Amino acid sequence: MTNFIIDNLEFYITEVELNFSDALLYCSLMNIDGKDDWRLVNYDEVSILYDNNEFEDTYLWVDDIDFNSVCIFYDEKYTINLNPNDTKFLVVAVRDI
Repeated sequence: MTNFIIDNLEFYITEVELNFSDALLYCSLMNIDGKDDWRLVNYDEVSILYDNNEFEDTYLWVDDIDFNSVCIFYDEKYTINLNPNDTKFLVVAVRDI
C-alpha cells in the first residue's frame, strides 16, 4: 500500500481489488493514522495520478458523480462498466487535506 500527497489531496493506493459497491464501502470505512474521511477517487483525481506517473496500465474504480455512472480508468481511458458488482478492480482512496 502506498500513500502520497499531490497538491491538496492525499492518495492511498491499496493492494485490494473489490467490486464497485465494496470499493465504496472500503474507502468510507478506512481509518489511517486517525484520518477517516477517505473516498473513492473521481475522474479528475485519477487523472492527477496519471499526470504524475503514479500509474501505468492499471484498471481501477472511478466514482464520478458528475456523470452519475460507475466507471473504470485504464491507460488514461475512461469507460462505463455495466456490471460494477461482477467485476473487481484496484481500489484507490483519496481525501482532501
